Amino acid sequence: MRPIYNALTAASPADVRVHVEAGTTKDWQNCGSTDACDDREATIARWSARIAKVPDFRFEIRDVLTMGNRIVVRSEAQGTPVGEFLGVTQSGRAFRIMTIDVHEVQDGRVYRTYHVEDWARAARQLLSQE
Repeated sequence: MRPIYNALTAASPADVRVHVEAGTTKDWQNCGSTDACDDREATIARWSARIAKVPDFRFEIRDVLTMGNRIVVRSEAQGTPVGEFLGVTQSGRAFRIMTIDVHEVQDGRVYRTYHVEDWARAARQLLSQE
């Protein structure tokens, strides 16, 4: 599970790939909703592209609960975009949001992740409405 969080905060696209591949199965599914999942390659591409938009993106894990082959992580994501992000033109403001991830593990690697982030709150923070 830790390699996934290292990938989220990686400094380069090559590092994103190394960390994702180290912590996930080849057929890993990364699901932002019940019926919308990205495969490993799509996730690597999306996370790699975010590096340019939020170069100081970081996660702080707050809680970890293990239930059988499931690991639930509550964390805080934060960063300061350097350009347009979430449809908001940047003016130096940062965001800080809570995230919840449920990882399903098989043979020591994550094969499915369900995740929820409060991106609407991030947008409000970037617009200085919060």
